[in-house]
Amino acid sequence: MLTFGTADDKICSSSLDAELLAGGGKATGMVKDKRSSWEAKRRRLQLAREHAGFKSARQAALAMGWVYPTYASHENGLRDIPQKVAEKYARAFRVSPEYIMFGINPPDWAKEETKPDMIEVAAPTRPLPFFEDTDAAPLRDWLKKGHAPRPQFFISDPGNISAKTIAVKITTDEMRAKPPTVGEREILPGDTAIIDAERKNVRPGDVVAVLIDGDPYIHIRKVVMSGGKQVFYALNRDHGEYEKAEVVGRVMWVMSGF
Repeated sequence: MLTFGTADDKICSSSLDAELLAGGGKATGMVKDKRSSWEAKRRRLQLAREHAGFKSARQAALAMGWVYPTYASHENGLRDIPQKVAEKYARAFRVSPEYIMFGINPPDWAKEETKPDMIEVAAPTRPLPFFEDTDAAPLRDWLKKGHAPRPQFFISDPGNISAKTIAVKITTDEMRAKPPTVGEREILPGDTAIIDAERKNVRPGDVVAVLIDGDPYIHIRKVVMSGGKQVFYALNRDHGEYEKAEVVGRVMWVMSGF
């Protein structure tokens, strides 16, 4: 998961195709040696795993449902870590993918010891309409009009989201797993959810944004089957589930607020 910002704050990064957006969307430099780059990645991966509370690579792989030899080969530096795989590991260990890949945007606990790798990437950016999860009414208005002005949230353009994609800042703990559940995709206060409002056809397992009549919040829920019915389920069981709701769209990914 990745760091974020609005037009009045800092530029954010959203995919590993655009690892760094500072300096007008381009970072300069070169990785000096492939093997040394692998070593740096595997060390950051190990630190992220340890900080997430997993005592061993095997424990982490078993808990997350990963193939242990594959994960171990990445953490041991025997194989390079592909970008998509880094995103998976980053979600599990609650760090940014670019931290694992390049040492960029390190979590607070790693800032003192992390030196970013020198890379050269071009990073085209894309603005998204920005909402907070208390903005149900403005979101309804935007969905109807399609052009209502909103603050902008910048991401590096992944190329696989529609023109109706929005960013929603999360303030509630509805998707903080309670009781804790290993492997669940938590969305925590301070995170920003990237939601594609054209992807309304959802199925069990999807995480979606929904609106409830008379409710001022944009809710994030997991789609599950219960009693033969599709319901919208909060990971935090202190919050209720909804059988009927207006689906805004599917959560495509989540940017961590750290």
